Amino acid sequence: MSRQKAAGNIVIDSVSTLDMTMKNGSSYKGTINGSNEAKSISLTLDKSSKITLTGDSYVTSFTDADSSYSNINFNGYKLYVNGTAIN
Repeated sequence: MSRQKAAGNIVIDSVSTLDMTMKNGSSYKGTINGSNEAKSISLTLDKSSKITLTGDSYVTSFTDADSSYSNINFNGYKLYVNGTAIN
């Protein structure tokens, strides 16, 4: 995603993968792989892109150019990276 706004839940089944990159001020609001069933999900954020969680989310790998994660609104939910919550 580049200069995009997206909302809704991202649902990936056990035989599917997702490589999601957000840059240039993109934003996403929703839950990523809330059922934790995806084969793999890779998420990459630049400093200008923002995520707002609406439920606990699960990814296999995560790269954020903002090491303080200030571009993520956890909204009281957890973001799990390979089974470990980063917040």
